[in-house]
Amino acid sequence: MRVRALLARARGDEATYGDYRERYRTMATQLDFGGHIALATAMP
Repeated sequence: MRVRALLARARGDEATYGDYRERYRTMATQLDFGGHIALATAMP
């Protein structure tokens, strides 16, 4: 989901970027993956 979010942002699709970013944050938090939580939190 992180890569999909970054691709959407690179293509200028902010709505899709926001959707994937939030889904990535939620998944990382639910699975308690510390490294991914940090990456997801750093995404604007």
